[in-house]
Amino acid sequence: MKNLNILITGYRCVGTSSLIDRIIYNNFRIEVLNTVGIDFKNKKDENFNYRFWIVPDKYNIFTEKYKCDYYILVFDITNRYSFEKIEEYYKYFIKRNKPFILIGNMIDKIDERIVKYDEAYELSKKLGIKYYIETSALSGEGINDIFNILKMDLSRN
Repeated sequence: MKNLNILITGYRCVGTSSLIDRIIYNNFRIEVLNTVGIDFKNKKDENFNYRFWIVPDKYNIFTEKYKCDYYILVFDITNRYSFEKIEEYYKYFIKRNKPFILIGNMIDKIDERIVKYDEAYELSKKLGIKYYIETSALSGEGINDIFNILKMDLSRN
């Protein structure tokens, strides 16, 4: 079984911890505190041991020693500033020459949407990020897409 280290980051309150809870436990907690420091969660399947490092944006500078296989950048579709920060995170991590997924989270709040799908998709193409998906940690929508992308890309290597 191969260990896969996956770093997930985004601006505060974009739902990184909630996404990982949904992935690992198929669970959504209404009351979630902001991640303080760096959190780690693990999930195994028949081929991989997925090791998720949940890193609040202010701690990205402490991740230099982490050997990650994949980077997941998350923004909240109802928060323009969280979207604008994505390029900054990308520029910080791109020097590590690993693949990325861009995630627009909180699509359950479609009536409050500020960042349009096409705008986020265009940013992913501009940055050379192969995958842009939209998710809801609340409903679970798009969660399987994350794993499908990881399995497909990582099994090639």
